[in-house]
Amino acid sequence: MAKDSTIKKGYKQTEIGIIPEDWEVKKLGDCCNFKVGNLNSDQAVYGGDYPFFTCSQETFQIDRYSFDCEALILAGNNASGIYSLKYYKGKFDVYQRTYVITIKNVGLINYFYLQNVLQTQLDILKKDSFGTSTKFLTLTMLLNLEIPFISFTEQTAIAELLSDTDALTKNLEKQIAKKKAIKQGTMQQLLTGKKRLPGFSGEWEVKKLGEIFQFLSTANNPRADLSISGDIGYIHYGDIHTNTSVFLNCDQSNLPTIEENRITGIPLVEEGDLVMADASEDYAGIGKCMEIQNVKGKKIIAGLHTFLLRGNPGLLASGFKGYLQFIPEIKASLVRFATGISVYGVSKSNVKSIEARIPAIQEQTAIAEILSDMDSEIEVLEQKCAKYKQIKQGMMHQLLTGKIRLV
Repeated sequence: MAKDSTIKKGYKQTEIGIIPEDWEVKKLGDCCNFKVGNLNSDQAVYGGDYPFFTCSQETFQIDRYSFDCEALILAGNNASGIYSLKYYKGKFDVYQRTYVITIKNVGLINYFYLQNVLQTQLDILKKDSFGTSTKFLTLTMLLNLEIPFISFTEQTAIAELLSDTDALTKNLEKQIAKKKAIKQGTMQQLLTGKKRLPGFSGEWEVKKLGEIFQFLSTANNPRADLSISGDIGYIHYGDIHTNTSVFLNCDQSNLPTIEENRITGIPLVEEGDLVMADASEDYAGIGKCMEIQNVKGKKIIAGLHTFLLRGNPGLLASGFKGYLQFIPEIKASLVRFATGISVYGVSKSNVKSIEARIPAIQEQTAIAEILSDMDSEIEVLEQKCAKYKQIKQGMMHQLLTGKIRLV
């Protein structure tokens, strides 16, 4: 790295940038021990006694444990290179491609300080990770990762200040989780017909997904073919998994793009289409969907590991299609049809064969309005939470580079 002639007094140039003179740079492998799990993600148990950490952002449960310690848990692979990093102390178990990171000398490094340092490194890890459809972190990459090593007193001061900001975020996340639980209960009632809205009665009709949708062609280009300057928007299955909404608002999304000459014979998505991920690293993501909204003439295609479903006329209401994935019969069938070990997939023929009871269009519209209102409330809280996280990112940049000193 070239030496910066504008370095202020009391600072120095290092492999990780400009830091205070009294800070050091160490490799993560010099400070930490690494272990990995040996379980498949399908060994999760609903309502289990212990946390089960996989490469998903979500924490699952299990009825056994292999670890009983304080640790950072880092996902070792992810479709989009967005690696989950969590702290836990107690009994737990982990998926085979998940790293359990323990500190060699807890008197020298604060776990919460290290978690924040690693959080700032995740973008670098994403860039350096390898793989086409799934990104992987190697142990060598982690062992050689360089981090700022500072006094335990200063680590603790930084960790405490950032923890105060985390407390605000966690309070909002609890509110979000509560509203999501209420929404989940509402879906369980409305999407099964256990509870009918006023003015609706009669039996729901059983339909196969292959009867209510046309299944259109999708592209199979990997992320390596994508850019930010192509002619056509490209929906990669990883983008479905990272999207928190059942809708894709094409007016507001920042999809990757692809050059038109790299694709032939692939239909453009249309308003109200449903794009489904046919692959997932866990059962929770099998068949995850997004309903397309606000296309407004934009050129967008469905890409790698996706199905493009276009509703047959007169059968499905706009705004309801995105919620089909939560109908219990559909979700259970998707999980039953899933095959694979590290990545699970479903075939188009199996998805077409899935049967579910579907309400009439007017009732679909009424159900969608209620669920959409609940989603809007959740979205407001999520935006507020994202703002707090952005503020924390700014603080981390100042504190973890020594631009602002607390001691």
